[in-house]
Amino acid sequence: MSCGSAGLPISFDRFREVWDLDFEYRLDDNYLPVPVALFAKEHRTGTEIAMRREQLLSTTRLPFDDGADVVATSYSAVAELGCCLQLRWPFPRNVLCTYFETSAQINGLDIVGLGLKRPSLLEACELFDIPHMEKEHKAHVRDIILNNIDYTEEQWQEIADYNRDDGLHDIPLFAALAPNIDVPAALFRGRYAKTVAVVDAHGLPVDADGINDLAAHWHALRMFYIRRDDQFGLYDDKGSFREDRFEAIVKARGWACPVPQPASLHSTARRSASSASTTRSFARYRNSATRSPNYVWVLFSTQSAPTV
Repeated sequence: MSCGSAGLPISFDRFREVWDLDFEYRLDDNYLPVPVALFAKEHRTGTEIAMRREQLLSTTRLPFDDGADVVATSYSAVAELGCCLQLRWPFPRNVLCTYFETSAQINGLDIVGLGLKRPSLLEACELFDIPHMEKEHKAHVRDIILNNIDYTEEQWQEIADYNRDDGLHDIPLFAALAPNIDVPAALFRGRYAKTVAVVDAHGLPVDADGINDLAAHWHALRMFYIRRDDQFGLYDDKGSFREDRFEAIVKARGWACPVPQPASLHSTARRSASSASTTRSFARYRNSATRSPNYVWVLFSTQSAPTV
């Protein structure tokens, strides 16, 4: 793969600037982000920008250019876009989510210690042997951010240092991913992230009684259809899919079905798989006094919230 400037593949030469963007935020009573700090760094020039909450509130846009030849990268871009929404800033025109792209590149791989394929930023760094901060330090600073409204000067400095370190972790991760990134597909996923961020902020109206009834009977429904349709016996009595049973059937019937070889979080061997992202879903409920008591706003995201 040929490389352009700053060690990036030539596929990124279309971008005059490549900005890594990272917000720190706490959550309000509606589980919406309250931006606390921002760190951004331009990949080629090394220009850095750091802003505290009062500075974020005093401006109306991103602190860097947002032309068609600029791309913003972030680990968990939906979270950063959610912060833009709360600040009433326009979204970056081009978005590349390194969480999406990590998921795309490990899709189909059996990775020891990462069964759900939903890596945190630190786990993604481990996948590519990138040095990173200690998990205990990350938890300590996140606790400061999430459990306070006002911060001492000492806490602000800790938050700023942590914010910068987070951003500096994502930059080498992006560089490691870049040679195998399908740029048009990645930008398409970035556009999708914008829609997810809006849904995450505003939610969808759902019949609360109906969804609660479904949740209460979910296991029984699953077991009904498993017993009815699982002709190969691939699920156990608890409704869990059994890979060993599937592999036994594949072997017994001589089916041509490649089985991924196990990899480790610390393995240096990398294999590129399908570019389709492995995504996660979650639902949150928020009561709304202005709507019928039979309805809540269900906030859900098909990408959302790896631990960053």
